[in-house]
Amino acid sequence: SVGRADWFFSHAQSEAITDTVEAMRRFAALLGQIIFYFLDYASLRQLIKDFSLPEVQTAIATIGHTVMMAQPSTHPVTLTRTFCAYELYASCDAQCEFRIVTSDKDAKKLDEAFSVNFLTNPEDSEDFSFINPENLEVAKERALKLVVDVENAD
Repeated sequence: SVGRADWFFSHAQSEAITDTVEAMRRFAALLGQIIFYFLDYASLRQLIKDFSLPEVQTAIATIGHTVMMAQPSTHPVTLTRTFCAYELYASCDAQCEFRIVTSDKDAKKLDEAFSVNFLTNPEDSEDFSFINPENLEVAKERALKLVVDVENAD
């Protein structure tokens, strides 16, 4: 143990450890601070049932902050894993601050998808901004269309 964890890091163990560490670094950089994480690689013995769900829930509540790895950003593996769903439940139950982080490559893909598919249209100017009140109705319409398109794609 290095110190008290600032954030509980929820991730799928099927992710490459390099992606996990990159996302942890990226999240710390986004917050602009050094972060101590609770990360199961270092905290739980693998292949040994030496932990209990109530203890995990207590740890999450005590830490008070959870960040979940969302990779790939379009369909995060963490949302398909039972234990990650439990970590999400425990975080919500304890009313923890909850954030999502992606790897750099997924963040770039997500940014490009929003920039191309959501923020710009050929008939619009390249200066589209959500901050401009004149664009609010257009932004709401595009957000609704994006949700409908995603639902229809599934």
